[in-house]
Amino acid sequence: MKLKYGFHGTRESNIKKIIKTGLLWVGHPLNPSKSPDDGWFGSPKHGVYLSRNSDYALKYSNDLAPLDASETVKILMFKLVSSFIRFVSFFRLLFVDGG
Repeated sequence: MKLKYGFHGTRESNIKKIIKTGLLWVGHPLNPSKSPDDGWFGSPKHGVYLSRNSDYALKYSNDLAPLDASETVKILMFKLVSSFIRFVSFFRLLFVDGG
């Protein structure tokens, strides 16, 4: 099995919650988050979005604003099991809720 990685950007205040509960789609009872946008591939109420590229995830860690050269943010990196991934473009991955 080939190991893959995905990146998820969020506000730093959300990182401990995500580590505790895992990534949960918007609208899940344990996820109080609101969607930052409608999602390129559809509503985040249908799954959890990760990027193959860390630079794409950066903007979601900074409230969708560009980063200045002196700014730092944190993003999450995940090891991915390929049987649970659906590729929807060359640059982005979509986790689909199986239940």
